[in-house]
Amino acid sequence: MVILDIPAPDGPDIDAATPVLATCWVLYGIAGSIVAARVYAQARILHQYGWGDAIMILAMLINQPMGIMPATLGRVSLIMLMLHLFGGSIDSCRWILRLLLAQTLLVNIATCITIFTQCERVETLWDPVGVPSICWDRNVQTYIGYFQGACNSATDLILTCMSITLVWTLPLKFRLRLGLSILLGLSGLAFVASVVKTIELRRLGDRLDFTFSAIPLVLWCSPLLLRIENTIVIVAGSVPLLRSSSHEKR
Repeated sequence: MVILDIPAPDGPDIDAATPVLATCWVLYGIAGSIVAARVYAQARILHQYGWGDAIMILAMLINQPMGIMPATLGRVSLIMLMLHLFGGSIDSCRWILRLLLAQTLLVNIATCITIFTQCERVETLWDPVGVPSICWDRNVQTYIGYFQGACNSATDLILTCMSITLVWTLPLKFRLRLGLSILLGLSGLAFVASVVKTIELRRLGDRLDFTFSAIPLVLWCSPLLLRIENTIVIVAGSVPLLRSSSHEKR
C-alpha cells in the first residue's frame, strides 16, 4: 500500500481535449448508427428483437465510470448471437460459448470492482492531488489490467475462429457462407484492438502526469464516451444481423 500523493504540475496544462473528443464522437456516431439499424432490423423486419439486442443497447449507454463494460456487453451480445446460430447443433460449441460468457462477465466485473476499491477514498481516482489517500501499489492495477486484457483478447480470438469454422458447416450456398464468415470474422478486429489496449495499459503506472500519459489509453479503453475497442466489439456484434435483415427483405 502506498500513499497516492501526486505533486501539483509546475506549468500550464496541454489541452488534448479536442482531438480526443473528436475521435470519440466519430466512433460513437458509427457504433450508434449501426446499433440503431440492428435494432430496427430485429424489431421491424425480422421480428426477433431479444435480449442480445437489449444488451447491445446497454453497451452503447454505459460509459463513465465503467469504461470497460461497453466492450464486455458487446462480447456478451455476440456470444448470445452465436448461441442462437450454432448452440443448438453442437453440444461442445454450446458449452464453450457458455464458459466464454461466464468468464467474460466474471473477469470484467471483477476488474471494474478493483478500479473503485484500489484506494481508501474513491475520490482519489479523479482528484489525486486534492484528495491523496492510501492506494494499492501502482503496478497492481496494471497487472490486473494485463490479465483482463489477455482474457478479452483470448475470447475475441476464440469467437473469431469458432464463428468462421462453424459457418462452413452450415448447409448454405458458398457465397452466403463466405459473406457470413467475413461479417462474423469482424471480431478479429476486436482481438487486435484488445491487444493494443492491453499493451497501452502500461501507462496506468505513470502517476506523475497520468491524464496526459493516458491519452492513448483513453482512446482505446478508458471511461470516456465510446472508444476504439468498444466501438469495434459493438460493430462486430451488430453487422451480421444487418446482413440477415437485408437477406430477409429480398
